[in-house]
Amino acid sequence: MTTVGRNDPCPCGSGKKYKKCCMPKETAIDLQAYRANRAEESLRGEILRFATGDRFKDEMVEAFRKYHRDKVDTSLLLNQDPHLNIRFLDWFIHEHVHSSENKHIIELFDDLRGKHLDEDQRKLLDEWKASRLGAFEVESTDDGILTLKDVFGEGSYSFEDKAACDELKPGEIVVARLTSCWGKRQLAGAPIKLDADSKQKFIDSLSAEFETHQKDHPEAGRSKFLSENTHLLIAAASELSS
Repeated sequence: MTTVGRNDPCPCGSGKKYKKCCMPKETAIDLQAYRANRAEESLRGEILRFATGDRFKDEMVEAFRKYHRDKVDTSLLLNQDPHLNIRFLDWFIHEHVHSSENKHIIELFDDLRGKHLDEDQRKLLDEWKASRLGAFEVESTDDGILTLKDVFGEGSYSFEDKAACDELKPGEIVVARLTSCWGKRQLAGAPIKLDADSKQKFIDSLSAEFETHQKDHPEAGRSKFLSENTHLLIAAASELSS
């Protein structure tokens, strides 16, 4: 691509010099993008360092046992395939409830570090705290607009995500974190994709887990059970995708 000089005619065809026409607008957009990316990267880094620090060392081991249902040796904690590490850390930070504090790790981060964040990081943290891990059926991917429907609920979501639309097909199931950055929805947390034929097996697996739980907790509702045990969504999807 040819670089446009400051004193060259503006490519937009206005007849003005580039520096007097579109250059300031493009520079402003570049600076906004840089500022947004910097805020995201720095906040992610701060949260990750907080979650993996000595403060939560023992808590993370116990969470790892729960996450893998005591089927994986704890020596593999953060020593697995990078995607598996990302998936576990995403769950640990956003979904695991601290055994003594009774809060999610990201909420504890806000309590202890939130007052030191700048305005951009504050906005992002509020968005990320409102995210949720769930199982979604892909309804459509037309024109780069991804439309998802909750597998175990009534929610429906449509948002632009061309990269996800290239990877997903209608009818498929995706277990992922539905979050947002700067008001734009996106999928995160190392998503797990299942083909359409696996949908019923996936539902049956989670239904069996709920029925077992309900024997000791007859008053329990399925929605609450799944929202408090999102590691089971990951476990069921991982087993079917392997």
